Amino acid sequence: MKNAILILFFSVIIFLPQLTLATKINETGLDTTAGIAFGSPIPFAGQSMPQMIGQLVGWVLSFVGILFLVLMIAGGLLWMAAGGDESKVTKAKEIIMAAIIGLVIVFSAYAITKLVGEALSGA
Repeated sequence: MKNAILILFFSVIIFLPQLTLATKINETGLDTTAGIAFGSPIPFAGQSMPQMIGQLVGWVLSFVGILFLVLMIAGGLLWMAAGGDESKVTKAKEIIMAAIIGLVIVFSAYAITKLVGEALSGA
């Protein structure tokens, strides 16, 4: 009985018409189809080199900021799971302090990058 149900299930999946997301024939080329296929425009399309570098730096700083935030949460979880063990609490405090320092550095780097970018683009 199980085999019959499996065969019926796979037969229905294989022989039913599949949904296709086709596009018009006249819409060709990467500039046109990338925005349609992926739902967003091509990154960096039509941007100058300084704009691309600025956007890339913003992405990197965002990723590093998220990384330090996760590190801070991990330190908090380690502190909660320490169970009164002073060595674990000290290690958790060090992790949290390092994450806070890292976040301050990331925010400062973002502010400096933004300030320099605006100064250079306005010049």
